[in-house]
Amino acid sequence: MSEHVEQQFFPIFLESVIVNTILAFDLYIYNRSENKYVLYRSRHTQFVEKHRQNLLKNNVSSLFITTEDLAHYKKYIEKNLSQIVDSPTLKTEEKANIIYQSARNLMEEVMAKPLVSDSIKRSRRFVKNTVRYILKEKDYFFSIIHLTSHDYYTYTHSINVCIYSLSLARRLNIISPYQLNLIGTGALLHDIGKSTIPQEILLKRGPLTSDEWKIIKEHPLRGLSLLRVHKTLNPHIIEIVRSHHEKLDGSGYPDGLIGKEVPLFARIACVADIFDALNTNRPYKKAADTFHSLEIMNEQFDGKIDKDIFREFVLLFKREL
Repeated sequence: MSEHVEQQFFPIFLESVIVNTILAFDLYIYNRSENKYVLYRSRHTQFVEKHRQNLLKNNVSSLFITTEDLAHYKKYIEKNLSQIVDSPTLKTEEKANIIYQSARNLMEEVMAKPLVSDSIKRSRRFVKNTVRYILKEKDYFFSIIHLTSHDYYTYTHSINVCIYSLSLARRLNIISPYQLNLIGTGALLHDIGKSTIPQEILLKRGPLTSDEWKIIKEHPLRGLSLLRVHKTLNPHIIEIVRSHHEKLDGSGYPDGLIGKEVPLFARIACVADIFDALNTNRPYKKAADTFHSLEIMNEQFDGKIDKDIFREFVLLFKREL
């Protein structure tokens, strides 16, 4: 006889439930007087404006789903992200939270199964919505960077580099949604080649051997091999994946490019990539804070990264330095 397992509940923003959509999960509200969760709307039913207004009238701003329904909720959010970004009632911080959580789910799946046919399509759709958020929200940067994970996983690192690259591009006055979409997609996928590298190397505690380091340095070209099946990818996206480890002095890899041979978008992603690597906890070292990460970049990467791009990157953080 199996034991009864008590349901666990996960809070969600009321405004993340889009009016006139069919739900793929049950919605609950919390009854304080009875100290229990009560079913409000069943899955496969439509959530309409009347339901939203009733909840607001009763000062309900948060709803709950069971943890068993989390996967359904995440897919629902990804599908409806454009409407969430455009919501006039969600705060900038709430949009940032939803965007970042949606990205975590997406990139976990992409890194686990990079050859799944719709991985790139989903990635591009996510970036498109993130670009719209960045162009619409005045205080987007600090709202979203406070959510960035300081524990290193390839998928969270990819999200962080995407956010930093897009923010830096805006700072450099790149405002074309088309160009921002290319930068964001390339940055999001920049480390996709690491999905083919053994975890024991990626997460090794301590120095890598010369052979292990050689394998790590293969990840840009491994990424290109994975992306070859997606024949419609723009060359600028490919450039970021291939060249985000190139350095202006020719010391980078895989091609040892020098100076302006390193494409602009790759130079942007390179600065974002180095910063996030310094600013997150790794198996072999603790994260440096923002100031010290930038200080290390200034001292150790002088002549290796674009100084004009780096200056603008530092200015992104001026409010907290």
